[in-house]
Amino acid sequence: MRHFDWYVYNQAIVNSWESSLINFINEFMSELKAKYEEVYLIRNEWQVKIVEINGTRRFMPDFLLYLKD
Repeated sequence: MRHFDWYVYNQAIVNSWESSLINFINEFMSELKAKYEEVYLIRNEWQVKIVEINGTRRFMPDFLLYLKD
């Protein structure tokens, strides 16, 4: 992952699902960078909790995709 300037960390311990997500996003990175000024994939280390729309359950996504227009 250290070769991806859009991935915030130089390295991380990820499982196969997370690795697949990173590779999937990498496939579309040129399109994302053409459309957005800044693109970063950030590992959520128990910092951001999201509440479902019209709901009460919270969840913490493993990753956040930051896109600045």
